[in-house]
Amino acid sequence: MSVVHKKSFSDPKLAWFKKARFGLFIHFGLYSRLGRGEWVQYKENIHPDDYAKLALAFNPHNFRAEDWVSLAEESGCRYIAFTAKHHDGFCLFDSDLTDYKITNTPFKRDLTAELVSACHKKNMPIILYYSQPDWHHPNFVHLPGLFKDIDVPPAGFRPDWNSYLSYYHGQVEELCTRYGRIDGIWFDGAQKGEKNWQGKKIYNLIKKHQPHAAVNERAGYGDFFTPERFMPGDLPGYLFEACESISKIHWGYYRQSPQYSVQHLLSTFIRIMAKGGNFLLNTGPGPDGVIPQYQAERLRLIGKWMHENHEAVYASESIGNSGIQYPLMKKENSLFVFLPAWPDTDSITLENIPAAEKAALLPETPLVSAMSGKNLIISGLPPLAPSSFPQIIRIDFKKFPVIKAAGKKEKLPCITLENKCLLPAELGERHGLGFKGKKADLFKSSRLDYKKEGEEFSCEFTDPEQKINWLLFVKKAGRYRVGVLLSSSGQTAGTTFLVKAGKKQLEFKSSETYSVKIPAGSRVIYNCGQQIMADKNYRWQQAGLLELPQGNVRLSFSVKEYVFGCQSGKIKAIMLSRKK
Repeated sequence: MSVVHKKSFSDPKLAWFKKARFGLFIHFGLYSRLGRGEWVQYKENIHPDDYAKLALAFNPHNFRAEDWVSLAEESGCRYIAFTAKHHDGFCLFDSDLTDYKITNTPFKRDLTAELVSACHKKNMPIILYYSQPDWHHPNFVHLPGLFKDIDVPPAGFRPDWNSYLSYYHGQVEELCTRYGRIDGIWFDGAQKGEKNWQGKKIYNLIKKHQPHAAVNERAGYGDFFTPERFMPGDLPGYLFEACESISKIHWGYYRQSPQYSVQHLLSTFIRIMAKGGNFLLNTGPGPDGVIPQYQAERLRLIGKWMHENHEAVYASESIGNSGIQYPLMKKENSLFVFLPAWPDTDSITLENIPAAEKAALLPETPLVSAMSGKNLIISGLPPLAPSSFPQIIRIDFKKFPVIKAAGKKEKLPCITLENKCLLPAELGERHGLGFKGKKADLFKSSRLDYKKEGEEFSCEFTDPEQKINWLLFVKKAGRYRVGVLLSSSGQTAGTTFLVKAGKKQLEFKSSETYSVKIPAGSRVIYNCGQQIMADKNYRWQQAGLLELPQGNVRLSFSVKEYVFGCQSGKIKAIMLSRKK
């Protein structure tokens, strides 16, 4: 089952989200009081009881929901996503299921209710972020070593997964039924997967109450992918929303973080938009409930550019930008060419684009268009950019052309299998999308296991949809032994892998190649130590026998079932050897 429902892309109830382009993410909570980011409880090993004391003086007395919504409008945002509950478990809404909430602080008011109401008054769609991981709730089941889980939960915690599921499902239902129209739910617990979170069940619950709501994929099943702080690959036919923060470090209020420039943020937005996705830009209000001036200034400058280029941004559509040198958008018979940086010369070359009727640098500076072979040359650009903002060229055609990317897609290399061959991870083709719209991760290894020199890579899976394919030419049909070079901790040992070739397949479970010991007194291992251990502990494991026919064969490797969240362990290579 795919983590994103592909039919959502053409669902008319989600058309608002597809057209929105730009949203404002707001991270706010108890952590804002400390000013060291939203992960401060986890990273600094603050005991939940001590962290909870922050609520005794939590009073964002200068908060005005109307100010947040007005700033979103000024910024050109078409929706807001707000952290109703983050990983610390503190609720910024008046839940009946916990006392750990904002109405039990000196502030006393339901901040979420006020924000939703202000959004409704301005016809601003509102999405509520809800974290399934919870560092406060005593029934949450923490798996030592799993990302976002506490390695050694405090005394007094009573792990009970069914009780916690009832709590989390109940709170999501509260958010969907108490505030009128809610335009989406934004989950953030991808590390445990659909089976643990009951992702499809919670998705159906949300749709029952809010049919038009956009639900992300981080409970294991949703309407859209959420790439985070990276430029996604091609996601044609899927809804997706890439998120980034104005603050380079953290999402919640962090006093000492560098702030990204307007140019950088607009450049990122343009590239995401041209790929067909939304851009969700985050701000972190201070402890008084006010968005910092240095972030508000950036948002207003972005809004100025958005409003000046309304037609190119909001009234246009993506044409798919894989392999194209400039971000492109279209409207009717016009092509918009975005220039995130000013060109080095007074002309640009657009490959494989036919002759145009006219061209202009927006708003109205005429440019010259001419053909050179199959390429369109746009010349006459001024010696200096009109402003420091990204510029846009509009090109008009008599009839909008078919635009194809230059170059050819690289073919998967065919590996000859006579009696024995090695299939390195990097020579395979990664297929299938997991959380955040990512293919299986490929990592450079720090040691060599099967080479004498050069580089080796390893691959890690986070979703059963992800797989590696190799193309083989099998000279002799027969039964082949399958060996796998893998690294697996005590936690990921027992993961069920699947090797397929045509209609034949082989299942096997991984064995432990190393163990992780938690230092005495530590509750969190949030560093690269485990990754370093994994990279030093690859071992060959025999998976079994697989029948291969003579001729061209596509062999695939994937995960069938996880035993430790969505972590699979890492594989470097597969060895095939013919059984005599």
